[in-house]
Amino acid sequence: MSCSVKLTNNTDSYVAYCWKVSNPKDYCVKQNKGILLPRSICTTVITKQALLEAPPDLACKDKFLLRSTRVIEGFTTNDISDEIFRKEIMDEVKLNVVLVAAAEKEKV
Repeated sequence: MSCSVKLTNNTDSYVAYCWKVSNPKDYCVKQNKGILLPRSICTTVITKQALLEAPPDLACKDKFLLRSTRVIEGFTTNDISDEIFRKEIMDEVKLNVVLVAAAEKEKV
């Protein structure tokens, strides 16, 4: 199961971002961290490993946290560390994982 998430930088600044997941062994995040250039867009693909059986009521407690902060021009993905995401200058977005039955997915 995969999902694409589009990240948009609507500012004139460079922005570093990093994904965190509550259950990392069950997910693969391509582009889990990076630098968004001013006025740019990038796509992250999140893939969940296949489930052997659906959980009751399709309940899922997995969550993602996307952290971002402004950085200077020339900052690279290799420079991204937990230290740059200080609470007073960082933005966070929390996303809950929602499972949808295959039959319902086809209707969407």
